[in-house]
Amino acid sequence: MSAGDPTVGTGAGALRATKRGAIATFCIYPFGDHAYATTILAVLYNQYFVEKVAGLGGGVSILGLSVPGATVYTWLISITMLGVAVAGPLLGAWCDAAGTRMPWLRGLCITGAAATVALASVHPGEWIHGSILFGVSYGAFALASVLYNAILPELTSQDRMGRVSGLAWGAGYLGGAVVLILDLVILSQPARVRFFGDNALQACFALAGIWWIVFAIPLLVRKGPPPRISSGGAGLTVGLREVWTTLRGLRRSPHFLRYMIAYLIYNDGVQTIVATASIFAAAELGFKPRELVLLFLLIQVTGLVGSPIAGWLADRLGHKPVLLVHIAAFIAITVWARWTGIFGAPVTEFWCIGGAGGLFLGGIQSVSRSLLARWVPQERSGEIFGFFAVSGRFASAFGPLVFGAMSWAAGGLRPAILSVSLFFVVGGAFLFFVDEKKGGEELVALRGFEPRFDG
Repeated sequence: MSAGDPTVGTGAGALRATKRGAIATFCIYPFGDHAYATTILAVLYNQYFVEKVAGLGGGVSILGLSVPGATVYTWLISITMLGVAVAGPLLGAWCDAAGTRMPWLRGLCITGAAATVALASVHPGEWIHGSILFGVSYGAFALASVLYNAILPELTSQDRMGRVSGLAWGAGYLGGAVVLILDLVILSQPARVRFFGDNALQACFALAGIWWIVFAIPLLVRKGPPPRISSGGAGLTVGLREVWTTLRGLRRSPHFLRYMIAYLIYNDGVQTIVATASIFAAAELGFKPRELVLLFLLIQVTGLVGSPIAGWLADRLGHKPVLLVHIAAFIAITVWARWTGIFGAPVTEFWCIGGAGGLFLGGIQSVSRSLLARWVPQERSGEIFGFFAVSGRFASAFGPLVFGAMSWAAGGLRPAILSVSLFFVVGGAFLFFVDEKKGGEELVALRGFEPRFDG
């Protein structure tokens, strides 16, 4: 076959078109699932749960103790994420071995979206009902993210990982912004919402679930990777063996392990900010639901700008320097949040904090993911991103747990904010001693695959 054979060009063109199509579906998915991240986790349901579902009468009674709604909510997040931390690596390794990533992703998306729509049935005071539905929806959302992230290494070369990851995060922020605009319309004209009586908030919850599943469809109809094995045991059995082998080998991978620890700690701060920012704004500064939507709409817009820029910079300058800059920015942001009002205008200052936070929020998450994607062999992407999920979900569990306990003990949210600053300080210190090239080499040596990372 000659170089001028038209079938060669046709095949290459078809391959490029397939890659472009795969990247497009990868970016469309977060355009949908960010409806859950914004409406449920960050803006409306969390504040509704804290104030109305578990906050009526000063809190709920658990084992004879009166527990504030904010503490109940943050501990609910912790319990859910501990479950995800355990299940994530096992599910990822199982899917790698058995070739079942896409069926599992479909099932998790359908389950999570259905539970999200069902949140519209949660009324004030029904904290057990609201907790169960939230736990199911959040657990499905988080596990689906494990399998979704594992797709990234298949899509492009390692020197473009940052840009593709940043583009996807930017698409997510765009989707979140569109949904928040629709939420704002619903909240501004509640009389037009007839699906759930007069409760416009409940209509917003249902919209988040519907939006998620609709925009997940282009990704969910894709074919997944074939099974990596055809004999030698069932997928789960092989998955368990692979996870154990990886765990035993981590002691020989100090830079990779150091990165996982760093991500666990600084992502603690990120996830705690996402979970509690609207709670703080409502409780300390008097923000109403409509104002919260506008605040997080600003965050989505600045996140839309920050994510692609961070990805581009990471590909050009290195992922570690870009991450360190983001961590330093969050230290400054959280310290300012603790003393919001120091310049005499607390509400205006918090709007500035929100805009700055959005600018760096998408970037730190996007670059953290693309750094690992540069290292990961495609054959183990589900398993390794499962370990990545362990770091992320333990962070999601531990950070809110500490924040909720401190706010309960101190009798307010402001003192707890400094605990968030500490997570960024310690996580940044661990990251500082990570060698970006050696981390990739260690991961390759750990599993015995051909290198992806070429420095």
